[in-house]
Amino acid sequence: MKRIDYAFTRMPAQWIRDGKLTLFQGGSMLGTSVTALKLYIAILSEIRSDDNGPGFGRARLTFSDLEERTGAARAMIAPALEFLRPWVSTTRSRSGNVYEIVDFTTKPGAWVRLPAEYIRTSRALHAFPSRSSVSLSAMKMYLYLLERCERRSTFAKASYPKIREIAGVLQNNIPRAIVALGAADLIRASTARRAGDTDSHGHNVYYLLGLGPKVANNTELDNSAFAVAGVPDEMSQGEWL
Repeated sequence: MKRIDYAFTRMPAQWIRDGKLTLFQGGSMLGTSVTALKLYIAILSEIRSDDNGPGFGRARLTFSDLEERTGAARAMIAPALEFLRPWVSTTRSRSGNVYEIVDFTTKPGAWVRLPAEYIRTSRALHAFPSRSSVSLSAMKMYLYLLERCERRSTFAKASYPKIREIAGVLQNNIPRAIVALGAADLIRASTARRAGDTDSHGHNVYYLLGLGPKVANNTELDNSAFAVAGVPDEMSQGEWL
């Protein structure tokens, strides 16, 4: 059977590596932060990686489109877009605003994959209420895991201390973020270790749904799915949550 992968788009990676996810904070900024991260993912998911013409790094969407893609309340969209200005520029139009992703590029090493088709068709972003601290932790952790995923892989390896440092997720919130991302069918987590791992903090392995092949039921990963996804044998034997 011919392997058919989900379509992805390119996501700029340097801003995540520079720790900018820590700027999306809770407290009085909680609703804006969560909505902004959901909008960033939703806008990116509308961009075709193979479009090198006028649509390069751009998507035309109305506020109604953004509501439908993210499940966010309309009143929260404008302040979230304003907060996103360093990462998304907006050109206003009656037929729908044009959103341009800052630093969208084809330069090797400067981008990572975002599972655009999977996100568009799964409505996964609706699972994350904008005024939830768990949603904030989950969205930041998800973007960090995408940055950690190697180009020809479908899994990321990350330790709790690094998630805390780079994504700004409190260590006590990481387990709840993992559960939320798993419930939304965005990731599967395993505590399996690679042979030779000696880090006292340990590393979980996270399978990122939508970056690999389409399977009959993409919410259930069996051994055949692991095989085509490139998950190492020792990890496929671990417990996936």
